[in-house]
Amino acid sequence: MRRMILPAALLALLAIAPADAHLRATGAFGGASKTPIETLSGTDAAGSASGLAADGRSAFVAYWDSGFIELDVSNPAQPTLVKRAAYPATADGDGHSSNFDEDRSLLFSADEDFSKSCGSGTEKGFGYLRVWDWSGSGAPRQVGSYKTPNSSGTKDVNAGDYTIHNPLLLGDEIFASWYTDGIRIIDVADPASPRETAHFVPPSENNPVKPSQRGTLTNATQVWGVAHDPVTNLIYASDMNSGLWILRRTG
Repeated sequence: MRRMILPAALLALLAIAPADAHLRATGAFGGASKTPIETLSGTDAAGSASGLAADGRSAFVAYWDSGFIELDVSNPAQPTLVKRAAYPATADGDGHSSNFDEDRSLLFSADEDFSKSCGSGTEKGFGYLRVWDWSGSGAPRQVGSYKTPNSSGTKDVNAGDYTIHNPLLLGDEIFASWYTDGIRIIDVADPASPRETAHFVPPSENNPVKPSQRGTLTNATQVWGVAHDPVTNLIYASDMNSGLWILRRTG
């Protein structure tokens, strides 16, 4: 393993967009008011991350407690709903991000759920990876899932955040950033039975930036992002407290 650490403060600075940067939306999905977000059910539908299919015609959007939706964006000025993956009644929701496998018509989604206990009728534990079968014309159905041992149940080991954040699909593997559980590499060749094949958890370090940002735990591992370089086969993990970790797979 080769490791290089950059200060978290420097990473935050590099993420700031220049003052003259602009982003303009060409279309919006919603009712007549053209608001960017529409409530698809009686629950919270605060849209989060999205991904675009290779043909540029379909966008997959995380809709928090309303699950995950596919939009037809062939006309970017007027996106239309294609289908929605809805959570079961016992789920806490918190759909944050996803990656779509076009070859197998599978959606790999991440629930960014920090609430390990949310009422008697709600599934206990932190957020985890779900696998949805997106084939056919009907509603998507969940066919698999993966949880780390620390994300299951109500136990909070060392007062950490044991929820998944982002799943990165590379072939038959998911590279997932998992907050206090670091980076997890998950074999999804069998979508019904994902299995972990490797992981790396940076040590807990105090955030040098004071005061802390966005309510982040300032003295725990907080791996937020993950990237992979196919040329060097290096893995990049960003921890909001300790900085950037550059890793090489050993097995």
